Amino acid sequence: MSRFPRSFVGEMKQHCRRLWYPEKFSPFVGCTKYRMWIHQPRREAIEALSGHDCVVTKVQVCLDLLTRSKQDAQLLHGIMTRHMRTTAKSTEPSRQYENTTYFNFDRNHGPRKNLLAYSDHQSKIAPEWSCTHVELRIVGSKHLDAAGIRHQAGLLNLDHRAFWEKNIHLVDIPSAEEIGKEWCRHFEKAREGKSRRFPYRTRVDSIRRIGHSFERMVALHDSGYFRAHDLEYMFHSCNVFGGKVPSHLFPRVRVESILPGNENGFWRKPPG
Repeated sequence: MSRFPRSFVGEMKQHCRRLWYPEKFSPFVGCTKYRMWIHQPRREAIEALSGHDCVVTKVQVCLDLLTRSKQDAQLLHGIMTRHMRTTAKSTEPSRQYENTTYFNFDRNHGPRKNLLAYSDHQSKIAPEWSCTHVELRIVGSKHLDAAGIRHQAGLLNLDHRAFWEKNIHLVDIPSAEEIGKEWCRHFEKAREGKSRRFPYRTRVDSIRRIGHSFERMVALHDSGYFRAHDLEYMFHSCNVFGGKVPSHLFPRVRVESILPGNENGFWRKPPG
C-alpha cells in the first residue's frame, strides 16, 4: 500500500481529537512500518487497531486534578511539584518553562519516562473546572512493556489508579537538620578506624552547616525554594551517600483521595 486505508483513517479521525500520519509512504524509507500519532482517543479508536500489525512506541498518560478556581489549581500545582518524586532515577534537575514544570526531560533518545505538570488551562474532561494537569510521557519498549501498554490490549485494559500509584509518589521533604545528621552518620561510618575530625569543628556545627549548604545548592535550580526531586538529584550527582538516596529521608504521603478511578476519563464522552 502507498497510503493508510482511507476507511481506517476516517474511523480513527472520528474517534480521536486529532491525529497525524504520513499522507503518502515514501519508497525510499527502506521499511514497511509507519507511525500514526493519535491524540486523546476514545475507546473506539483503540479498538479499531485490533487486527492491525501495530505496536505502541509512545504514550502520554494524563491526570486532571480538578479545582474550583485557577488560584487553587496554581496552589495545588506548587504543592504537587514540590513534593513529587518520580520513580525514574533523578538524572536531571527539574525545569520550569512558563507555568509548566518538567522532570527528567533532557534525554532526547532511547527509553525514558518524563513527567510534567501545569495549572494554567481548564480541564479538557470538565471544561467548567480549573485543574492541575499531571502528565507522564513514556517512550520505548522497555518502559512500555513494564507498564503493560506496549500493545492495543494494554491500552484498553489500563488501570489508571494502579498506574499512578506505581509511577508517581508524593513525599515529605527532609529538613536541613535531617540532611546534616544523615551526612554525619555516613561520614562517621566511612571514617571508622580513622580520624573522625568533622569539617566544621563539632558534630553539631557540621549538621547545621552541611544541611543548610544542601538546601542552598538545591534552591539555585528553582528561585527561593527546592523540590524533593531536585534534592534527590543533588544526592545522586554529588555522590553524597554512595550514589544512593536514603529512603527514610523521603517518607511517602498518603494520597488515595486524589488518585483517579480505574477507567479512562476520555472514553466516557466524545472529544470536542
